[in-house]
Amino acid sequence: MTRRSTLVRGSARLSDPNTVTVEVGTPRGAFTVTTTADATLASPTASAVPLLVPVAMRHGRSLHLDGEIDDTQAEGLEHVQSTLTSWYSHLGRAVVHAPVFEVPVDRSAGVGCFFSGGVDSFHSALTRSERITHLIFVVGFDLAPEHPLVKTALTEVRRAAESLGKTLVVVHTDVRAMSDRHGMSWGPLYHGAAMAHVAIALSDHVGTVLVPSSFVRGQTPPWGTHPDLDHRWATATSVLEHDAIEVPRPAKIARIAQDPTAMEHLRVCWQNRDGAYNCGRCEKCLRTMLALRTVGGQCRTLPERIDPAAVAALKLTSGQARAMRRNIAAMTASGTGTPELLAAMERAVDRSDRYWSRVFRTHAWVTARLPF
Repeated sequence: MTRRSTLVRGSARLSDPNTVTVEVGTPRGAFTVTTTADATLASPTASAVPLLVPVAMRHGRSLHLDGEIDDTQAEGLEHVQSTLTSWYSHLGRAVVHAPVFEVPVDRSAGVGCFFSGGVDSFHSALTRSERITHLIFVVGFDLAPEHPLVKTALTEVRRAAESLGKTLVVVHTDVRAMSDRHGMSWGPLYHGAAMAHVAIALSDHVGTVLVPSSFVRGQTPPWGTHPDLDHRWATATSVLEHDAIEVPRPAKIARIAQDPTAMEHLRVCWQNRDGAYNCGRCEKCLRTMLALRTVGGQCRTLPERIDPAAVAALKLTSGQARAMRRNIAAMTASGTGTPELLAAMERAVDRSDRYWSRVFRTHAWVTARLPF
């Protein structure tokens, strides 16, 4: 019987000064990732490593690189793999075969910050303004390159960066499309690796890159970007910092609500119903609108009116229900919620509580009757 190969091969090159091409061969086929920027790129092999290691952990057990890595990156990969295997049982450790060399620390003084135009990235851009020199906007993460809103989003982030006095770097990549095709779960696993790929490729311009937190400490699930993970992708010339893990989302919204640039250009929507920049009807839009109302924020890119019927109809996860409860309490305390709107919020939470109660009861019933 022929044994299935567990080998993953990876190579990377600069196709031109602004383009990194990563070629990957796996037991299940080959693929290519192309990343371009409006700035020169560097360190093609080092920048490819974050993309390749999770693939080897998922599809193989041995990664052979056509290039060398520095000792900082090699050490970090041990911690990356320990963290990911402790989170996800379908991943196994991969042996990385590549020459390792020592280099003196000679990082660029530039400090970048990933910037989507959302709450987390605006908060980091505002509160770390004295450190940040560059904002990094990536086309191909939450917005596919062919998405009709890319042009609008680029216009908004360019204006925001100009208003904040920061250099904007625009990156285009097809890494999200690759991850979706090859079973690399984007949110829980791969988007943090993709951000590390971009950060390292930009190391000639920014030696440190901030990754705005998605969660608050104590409520951080296994996720692609994480305070236990991001800094482990470092190389000798590129460091990632997980930013603002101590700051809860209501506090972030209260901070950005004070800033005219954030209120002029904020982008939170991922559903983009009817082609809207912020649809104003999805859970994320409504959650943000409710939180802004409690602190008196007036945002140009979100509808002024909150539809109580849309709020009442929301189907919330348990985490979203917790956020809704916080908004109910804040609105009640500040007197910013109408009776109709508060009742709608309560209905959405009640429906969520009933649903999750049924789920947990069913799970307990099934588990109690398992024959082992």
